[in-house]
Amino acid sequence: MVSTADEARSIVQLSKFPPVGVRGQGSPFACFSHGFATPAEYVANANDRLILMAKVETAEA
Repeated sequence: MVSTADEARSIVQLSKFPPVGVRGQGSPFACFSHGFATPAEYVANANDRLILMAKVETAEA
């Protein structure tokens, strides 16, 4: 649930890999599940392919 523009910006930062955001990469094996040969190739493509949705439910938002 998002109530402010700052919260929305924070969600984007936490969801995207650098240099766009600050998301870290845990397992190096996620890339193989998405058809990429290497973790570096996965990270290079992930920001453009990510679908991010925030739920806005308050009058403040």
